[in-house]
Amino acid sequence: MPQYRRKLKKGLRWYYSGQYLEQKYHSKFIFLSKTECAQAERKKLQELDEQARSPRQEMKIRTLMEYRLDEIETKKSKDYYRENRRYFKTALKNWDGLMVSKSPKQW
Repeated sequence: MPQYRRKLKKGLRWYYSGQYLEQKYHSKFIFLSKTECAQAERKKLQELDEQARSPRQEMKIRTLMEYRLDEIETKKSKDYYRENRRYFKTALKNWDGLMVSKSPKQW
């Protein structure tokens, strides 16, 4: 949680900059005191943490399955990839337009 000071004609001012989960963040404002800067940084980190834990993007089942197939293709064997691709094709016949957030919790 680094806070940096900047010397201006008006006096010392503070800003923050850092990285959280490989995502760069910085202050858009300059603060009068270091404590005020630290509070603003804590608030920004809480927002980034909420976004990381529960993304608010709507995603279709199709795109989710495509992401999973890409991951399987790079990390698993070709036979495993072909088998999963076949399963996903049959599943998409029923659930193609379904959104992930609208899907039933227990399948």
